[in-house]
Amino acid sequence: MIEELIDKKKESEGENDVNEKANDLFYTMLDDMCIAVLYNEADDKLLDTLYRIYMYIGSTRLAKFTLEYSLTAPEESDDLAGLIPPNITSKVRLNRILEQLHLKKANKEYTKEPNDQELKFLEPFKQEFLNSISKSKKKNVTSIECGNKHGELTWSNIIDSINLHVKDVRDDLKVEDIHRPRLKFLEPYLLTEDVMDKIELSFSESAFVANNVEKEVETPTQTNEEVEKAENNDQKSPETEQSIETKQIQRASKRLAKVDNTTTEIPEIQLENHHFANISTFVNEFTTTLSPKFPDISVLDVALTYLQTNKETPQHVKDFIVTLCDWNSDSFSRSFLGSESNGSKSKEITNDDNSKLLELLSKFGNNGKSSSGPSYLKINEVETMDTIRENVTELNSRGLSYEQIKFEIISHLLGDYNDSLILNTIWDDKLYTKFKEWIIQFERFMYTEEETTFAKLNLAISVYEVLIDSSISLELQVKDLISSKSKFNRANANGMCQELLRINDKIKKWALLIEDLLFESDKDEQNFVIRCRFQWAQILKEKSQMVSWNENKSIKTKLENLLNITEGSSYNISVNFPNYKNFVELNPEAIQNQLTMTSVLSIFWRILYVKPKGDNKEAIELLEDILMDNKRPADTTDDAITSIKEFLKVSSVDMRLNLWRVLLSFYNNSDDMWEQFIVGFHDCLHFLVNYLHTDGYKNLEQSIRSTTLLKILGFYDDSLSLVITNLKKFNWNLITSDSMDFLILLKFFELCLLFETHEQATYITSLRTSIKERSTSSYEKLKDIFIKTIVLMTALFKKSLEDDPKLLQTIIKLLHKQLGASGICDGANGWFLEISQDYLSHLPDCDEDLSQVIFCRYHYKINIGGFNPVDHYSQRKSELEKNDCQELAKFVIPFCFKKNPIIHPPKHEIKQLIDEMYNVVGDPDFDSNESLYRNNASLEYFLESTILSPRFFRDAFYGLLNLRIDKAEHSIFTDLYYLQGLSIFSSYKLRKKNMQGRAVELENVIQLLTYDLIFGSSRVESWFLLGQAYGFLVEDDLIWTADKLTVADRKITTANLQRRSIICYLMAINKSIDDPESIKPIMGNLMSCFAKELFSACMSPMDMHAFKVQTHPKFIRKISGASFINVSDTATVSKKFCCKIIQQSLQLAIKSNNKDWSDYYYLAKIQRKLEKPHELVLATMKKSCQMAFELFKSQDCIVEPHYALVSLVIKYLKQDLIDIKQGIKFLNEDPIVDLGVEACESKSDFYKHVITALRKLDDFDKKNWQHKPKFRIAKILYEEFKDIDEAIEEMSSFVSLKTTNKSLISVWKPEHERPGKHFYYTFQYIQFYIDLLNSKQDIISLILMLPKLRRSNSIMINLYTAWEGLCSSVCKLIRNSMGIGESFTFTETIINNLSYQSFTVNVKSFMELMTQKGIPSELEPHVCFLHALNDMKKYNNGFGPTSLIDDTIVGLYFKIYLYYFKDTSSTVTTTDSLGAKKKIAKRDIFPLTNDIVKQFKNEIDTIFKNRPEIYNEVIVKDKKQDEHSEKETEIATIMEERQSDISANGGISEQNTASNDNNAAEKKELVSGDGTTPQENEQIVPVEQASSSNPEKHYIEVEDEPAAKKAKTEDRVESPEINNKHIIEISDD
Repeated sequence: MIEELIDKKKESEGENDVNEKANDLFYTMLDDMCIAVLYNEADDKLLDTLYRIYMYIGSTRLAKFTLEYSLTAPEESDDLAGLIPPNITSKVRLNRILEQLHLKKANKEYTKEPNDQELKFLEPFKQEFLNSISKSKKKNVTSIECGNKHGELTWSNIIDSINLHVKDVRDDLKVEDIHRPRLKFLEPYLLTEDVMDKIELSFSESAFVANNVEKEVETPTQTNEEVEKAENNDQKSPETEQSIETKQIQRASKRLAKVDNTTTEIPEIQLENHHFANISTFVNEFTTTLSPKFPDISVLDVALTYLQTNKETPQHVKDFIVTLCDWNSDSFSRSFLGSESNGSKSKEITNDDNSKLLELLSKFGNNGKSSSGPSYLKINEVETMDTIRENVTELNSRGLSYEQIKFEIISHLLGDYNDSLILNTIWDDKLYTKFKEWIIQFERFMYTEEETTFAKLNLAISVYEVLIDSSISLELQVKDLISSKSKFNRANANGMCQELLRINDKIKKWALLIEDLLFESDKDEQNFVIRCRFQWAQILKEKSQMVSWNENKSIKTKLENLLNITEGSSYNISVNFPNYKNFVELNPEAIQNQLTMTSVLSIFWRILYVKPKGDNKEAIELLEDILMDNKRPADTTDDAITSIKEFLKVSSVDMRLNLWRVLLSFYNNSDDMWEQFIVGFHDCLHFLVNYLHTDGYKNLEQSIRSTTLLKILGFYDDSLSLVITNLKKFNWNLITSDSMDFLILLKFFELCLLFETHEQATYITSLRTSIKERSTSSYEKLKDIFIKTIVLMTALFKKSLEDDPKLLQTIIKLLHKQLGASGICDGANGWFLEISQDYLSHLPDCDEDLSQVIFCRYHYKINIGGFNPVDHYSQRKSELEKNDCQELAKFVIPFCFKKNPIIHPPKHEIKQLIDEMYNVVGDPDFDSNESLYRNNASLEYFLESTILSPRFFRDAFYGLLNLRIDKAEHSIFTDLYYLQGLSIFSSYKLRKKNMQGRAVELENVIQLLTYDLIFGSSRVESWFLLGQAYGFLVEDDLIWTADKLTVADRKITTANLQRRSIICYLMAINKSIDDPESIKPIMGNLMSCFAKELFSACMSPMDMHAFKVQTHPKFIRKISGASFINVSDTATVSKKFCCKIIQQSLQLAIKSNNKDWSDYYYLAKIQRKLEKPHELVLATMKKSCQMAFELFKSQDCIVEPHYALVSLVIKYLKQDLIDIKQGIKFLNEDPIVDLGVEACESKSDFYKHVITALRKLDDFDKKNWQHKPKFRIAKILYEEFKDIDEAIEEMSSFVSLKTTNKSLISVWKPEHERPGKHFYYTFQYIQFYIDLLNSKQDIISLILMLPKLRRSNSIMINLYTAWEGLCSSVCKLIRNSMGIGESFTFTETIINNLSYQSFTVNVKSFMELMTQKGIPSELEPHVCFLHALNDMKKYNNGFGPTSLIDDTIVGLYFKIYLYYFKDTSSTVTTTDSLGAKKKIAKRDIFPLTNDIVKQFKNEIDTIFKNRPEIYNEVIVKDKKQDEHSEKETEIATIMEERQSDISANGGISEQNTASNDNNAAEKKELVSGDGTTPQENEQIVPVEQASSSNPEKHYIEVEDEPAAKKAKTEDRVESPEINNKHIIEISDD
């Protein structure tokens, strides 16, 4: 195929396309063949083909490979081919190739193998291959442009340019094959594809322009881009943890910030003294207040000092002002925040901190080199652009490769013995970092470079030093990464450790090379210096790897040997390392310094690395001897301590600060060194103040003084934090103040005031910038220093002012006012607020100050006597903790108990605070507290098993009850449970007036009050509220539905709750005997609530059930059988006994509080129950009316006592206990009724006045809740005036028969009515309404009541009785109107005489006739009544008695039947079959009635539509018939009288006879007034009498008895006795 393509190429014009196809085929073929050789053993044919191709194209070495493969196959092959001997041709060919490559001497003259003519078509590929070989043999010249875009030419730029070029030409595939961490140590040239045979470094034109500028200007200025970059670097300094967050917030609110700047821009104002009047006033008040107690107190004039008009200002104060006004966010923040280990919170010194301190000590030998050593030139001053250009030009002229030019640059920068750039000039960090990377990457090329011994030695020692410096730096980075737990990354640490291992391997390799070279070189001065440098580097390396300075003999020995060598040699040695970060200058003084440092480190190691739980007394004594002058020397030698002290005097202040930090940390870690801690801290403060006044500080440069001052303040903050942390641990009690000088704190307090003044100045003028804008962390730390200083001062004041609490309160208030004005009183972890709250809580009359502290600390506003806490804009704590609750409880709970919380419940803000405290504290843990668990069980058993016996009542009123509850461990949270329960209960009572309360709230109240009792408080209020809570649960059970009142068993749970309520009330009364004075304010309320609850338990609807229930069922054996009973037949106490208890309790309540109308109201009721004189009852009720009316003027209208008075007057009048005149008098004395009538003549007039009084009460009820006055009016109208219509109209105000109203009656519980009583009223009202309708014979209304009453189970009691009465009334009215009679005789007679077979046939016949001709008008009432009764039967199904309803339905059906068939004889003409049914049963009639109602439903609806009053029309018609019957009876009586007169006169004349005939005719006419029956035209002949000629004689008549005789009928089947006439006596109880 390749040959064909090549032939086509010659013929076709598309040469490029053919070339591509041919190349693809050829090279793909070679690739496939080579891959085949890799994966499987090649056969001879494949190897021969490859050999011929390689030889033809001129690749002799590849051809040699095919031959070697073929010849070694027998030895290496595992296949059968290995048994075949080698090919002779292959051996010949291999020998020829070896001779050609001069790898074997030829036996004869070499002859070249001729070209293979069969492969001649591969000639183009051969030429291409040869051309690529010749091209590769040519040198590849690479040009690299040096210099940056600004025209600068430096060695750093040259290195950058070379690195960038090599990085651009790297092969990506090779880079991917290398593990990324290794790229840093790998020479990037190894990853390139092309060879760089020759490197030419070129210069950009801008480099020459920049050169001219450099000659004219000695110090070039920064460009705008560099300035911006520098500013960005300053902003990115890691001085705060919040810097990133702050920037994000600033970015997000840039638009808002711009608006703020434009609207509230601060003007440029020159500050003056009057601008700081507030802080000056504070300072004056502060000094004036304390001067009587501290006469020596003196505080700087802060305003004048800040304005720098005070000439006597100390130097450090001036420095602090300068620092505040010109805060450098980078250097200042680093110095100020650098003393912290983590953020602004002071922490204990850890092993990592100790390591850092030791590292700091180990570097102090290098402290003086910058000041005493020579001054170094910068490399850019030595290596100018011209010099660099000349060097680069010289390198270009030599035609160097990449390796060579890189080696030359490194050698030039390292220099030689006489002139070394790295040792004699200062490099910038960027250049040195890149140079170190070059050394690490290129060191193996330099290692094999052939140089002279001395040149090689110079190069080796320089490379060795760079590697040592890199190794130490990397070790420090690893240590920092491991010690920084927040930033620790295991992957990064592992990578850095691997880098460290590689560098250490390189160091070992170069160390061996240096040792060999030193051995070979001459022992001259150069050899001596290099040998010393080599040992010095080794010592520094070993020193950096020291783990324990207790084992320092090796390094100490090496230092001593090196010191002996340098001092004993005739050569002077002084080598500086200005660029090596971890190298100390090499000279005898530095070596001696390191020896001293080794001894010092050995001592400090013993101090710092004591065992955490061991005895650190020795370390503390050492530090005290070193740092404190008044301590005796420890057991260590005087020389060692002296040398350390001398060393500290000449060393930086940082060393002493760190040692003080260690000593204070040891104090902090020891539990029994609080006094020593204070003493040590006091000495430390003196050291800091003294240092700031020394010349050593004053002689420093301004910038160094600022950073040193900030370091001291940072250390002061950390130390102060340790002191305050321990102070808090000891409950803010400073054990001793004698050793603590208050005045020394004022020095730092003055600096804090200056900081405060500066921050105020930033709000006045734009010429000052807040520290917060420069560094948020620095601002926060300065603010915390201010607050912590005040906290310690406050503790000192408290210790010193124990005899003057008023002065202490004044100072705390003054300090809080100043901090609050600045909005920082909650800073420093809220320590100032915490210590203020603790101190103020023990001082008298501090409620307002405590309220302010609590508002600032917890953001709960507590108003005290009109005092409102001021908002200091403190930050709200996210969540309360248990410790916070303990602190709050110390103030809140005593504050709540200053007045009885039942009478004066906590205000809303206090309730909210108590609620949140309870949420944090939670419920008691019974599992962990055996006493609480036992008390809880005892209380529950007491409430469950106690029986309300007369003895229990007596013991309670005499205080003889004793509940065995152990006194639990006192906790301040015990009162919290009581207050929380009271708070929830108060809220429940308020909501209950407006809406339905939730029972779950009452359960919470009961639980909380129970917690209070089981802690052993025996609090009367808890028992009292517990009784009320149980009472409200009873009320909740009774007022919303009547379900629990309909069945006695359902009352058991409610009765048990009521029993518990009474028990709790009695326990409260029992406990009140112990402390009558404290309980006096609530005694009246207690007795009143108890009496009302007991009254509710005795009267309906509970009816003494609470005294009958048994918590545990008893097994009772009776005649009927044994069973468990929950309710006893008799109560444990009598009702009369309870009434006496109620009377006594109400009298006690009135004696304690005579302003409650309800006490008189219930007292009057109970007096009537106890049959007290009616004068007393009416007088008591009249008193209640007067008090209720007075209350009406300010609150809601109260109707109950006024109605009760009217009701009592009526009842006593009926009982003849009072006369009409007295009744009128009592009514006139009621302030609402006030009839204005002196007397009346008759009872009817009196009742009219009573109705007027009741209507006045109804009008007085603005809420329209009262229903009893309306009912009483209706009852009087019915009973006294026989006015049924008016009575119905009055009742219709709350009884509705309209279909739009779902409920039959709308009666609810007024506020002051007993719970559940309205369900009894509902029953009474329904019964009375039924009687009214029955008397009116309004059967339509009675029928309309049926469905509504049937659905009224939840709104009334005794529904069964009311339903039975309603059904009975409806049935009797229908039976009377239809002539059925009250007895069951009518239906029984028909059933007994009518044949079943005839009846069945006849029913079918008349149903067909009714279907054809419709319902006759005479039967319309019958069918409609049947429809109503059928519905009533459905409603009654499974609920009420059925006999009367069933008989009425059957009677109506027979009335319809008799309309068509008069004959009901039992004579049957047909033969009955054997077993056939002979008698009709009532149950046979019900399907027939259903058929009529269903089949004629539409006709019935039409009748109702046309004659909506059809029911009442029938009743009226029947009523007229009754009146006619009465008239007939009257006529008959007259006739009898006349006849008797005639008989008495001796005979009858014709005239009289005619008259009698006329009367008889008249009588007959009257009797037959209904006319003839319509069945003459429509009569159906019975089947039995179809052939009879005289059918009239074959039936018997069933006489419908007159209504007057029905009541006297005997021998009838009586219906169940139902009294449908209910005389109702309202119970007002």
